[in-house]
Amino acid sequence: MSHQLSSEDDFLFYALQIEIKQLLSKIQSVKTETFEFENFLRNELESEIIEEQELSILYKNLQKAKKEKRLAQKKKGKNYKEPISVPVVSKITDEEKVVLKDKKKLYREAMLFVHPDRFSNNEQDENLATEITTELIRVYKQGTLQELQQIHQQITSQKNLSSIQISQEKQLDTLELLQQKKNELEKELVQLQKRHTYIVLTTYANPKDYLQEVKAYYKDRLFKLRKRTRKVTSLK
Repeated sequence: MSHQLSSEDDFLFYALQIEIKQLLSKIQSVKTETFEFENFLRNELESEIIEEQELSILYKNLQKAKKEKRLAQKKKGKNYKEPISVPVVSKITDEEKVVLKDKKKLYREAMLFVHPDRFSNNEQDENLATEITTELIRVYKQGTLQELQQIHQQITSQKNLSSIQISQEKQLDTLELLQQKKNELEKELVQLQKRHTYIVLTTYANPKDYLQEVKAYYKDRLFKLRKRTRKVTSLK
């Protein structure tokens, strides 16, 4: 340090260092516990999560298409009707079947990673996840296997970002900086402990019972989404 600390300051300096280490340890512990529990939920709800995302995007696109259609009809006259087109079904080769199988595997894996966190209320994260999900669905349905492999790699490489350790630490040589660091870590810990899944972990006698609540949520959510998108999905 560039200046001599008093005995009192010296004690406070090392006390803050200890508190910071304890906070870092607690934060990592909370992150690990929460990640493992949320991973358990995702594994148990894999099919529901993927279908919910697909139908949510489909429903949003339907709403957008309806709005655009209404605007177009206003321009052409309210009695105008779109011509009915009959979809053409084509046979696929064995090679195409293999590609589709590979694409489906990559798609399902990536979809679980990018799933908007339904267990917290972070609107920014959810909006970002929705954008990525939309692009993932587009590539799965319209893109090549190589394009899907690329977006799969981009998405899955983001796994466990919270567990990445920074090897080079900045030297904190003043009490003010130490106190600032402590305050930041305390705020981070509070936010982590506010996650609904962590609250479940710390308040439920058996946290795995929460799975039934989430299953009930998805059952209701999927029922409504299937009903809203029934006409479109029945054509597939």
